[in-house]
Amino acid sequence: MAAILDKDLDSLLRIRDVSGSFTLVRAEETPFTTMVKKGMKPKSSLYEWPIRDRYAPEDSAVADGEEVGAGEIQNNEGNKTMLQGRIQKGRVAYGVGDIAEALGNEYAVNGGLLADNAMDALCKSRENLEVTALKTTDSQADAGAGTPGKLRGLANWIRAANPGSPDLPVPAMGLVPAGHIHAAASEAVVTEDDFRAVMRSIATTARKKGSWDVYVNPAMKEVITGWVRTADGLAATSAPLRSFNAQQSDTKITFEVLFYESDFGKLRIHTHYSLPAGVFALV
Repeated sequence: MAAILDKDLDSLLRIRDVSGSFTLVRAEETPFTTMVKKGMKPKSSLYEWPIRDRYAPEDSAVADGEEVGAGEIQNNEGNKTMLQGRIQKGRVAYGVGDIAEALGNEYAVNGGLLADNAMDALCKSRENLEVTALKTTDSQADAGAGTPGKLRGLANWIRAANPGSPDLPVPAMGLVPAGHIHAAASEAVVTEDDFRAVMRSIATTARKKGSWDVYVNPAMKEVITGWVRTADGLAATSAPLRSFNAQQSDTKITFEVLFYESDFGKLRIHTHYSLPAGVFALV
């Protein structure tokens, strides 16, 4: 009788050798919603933040014994206003039939198909929140089926003026000074001076230096790290602006920028792989 060779085995009868766990194609990414300060649970579909400004200082002098005139009296009501925003409800629907749940055993799935689907749905819910929080679109009132309520994304709050017919216009006091915003056609044309100008604008408006988290896309991160390079593309007469004596080994090059400190504050730089289209950096 002839021997059975491996090639002769019936594939329908052969036991397959399959790994007991999935290899993930990519990691979950929610840096902003993980790091951002959390507030109280909203008590209304419209939520509000009181904000206030300070009086502009001026040189004042009065004569000794001079009475207070009616024209001198002021109050701070004009220095206070309210920012308004909306909540947004989201969901990720999933379902598994009872027969599939009872009999649908799959490789690398532990605990049943329903639990496996719930795990991925929860991951998508968290990533959906990340996208929603950072988006460039405006808020929207809930008008029923087909027109759900939407919150205003962080990138849309960054406005120097209200666009035509916005939802819940931002009061003038809450608008972002134009110097806080830098428009660029691509990451490649954003310079160190552009970042410094934004930091200077923030410090000048707030009257203090800050320590800021900055989310940048991969291309922008490469540009920032490139600020410390001194060789590629420089003319022969150019001199490096910085000199580093970082200890290196014969087999390792360390080349990464995670912090940037200037006259106007400190930036902590985080690479973000799903910023809104056209947004290279969010401070």
